[in-house]
Amino acid sequence: MEKFVQLDSEMEERDLLLLMVTEAGVFLQDGQKHGLQPEELYKQTGVGKNFQGVVLIGKDGGVKSKTNYPVEPQTIFSLVDGMPMRKAEMRTSKID
Repeated sequence: MEKFVQLDSEMEERDLLLLMVTEAGVFLQDGQKHGLQPEELYKQTGVGKNFQGVVLIGKDGGVKSKTNYPVEPQTIFSLVDGMPMRKAEMRTSKID
């Protein structure tokens, strides 16, 4: 999580939200508790309580990737940058 937090501008550019799921709840990257319950995320993502890694969920709510730790931020950024919606965003920002 620390690696991702250190790359705040890259996270913001890709509109990524980082959540940490523990038995105590779901937390945002700044440590604030999120309203979701862990069980909701387990059900949505299809991972169990013992999963330790990164689940990438698209803006459409679909699971795009499940990657076990350790995960380098660039791996996730590359996945996101390869998605059609992100490619369109990058093309639009080059025009502006």
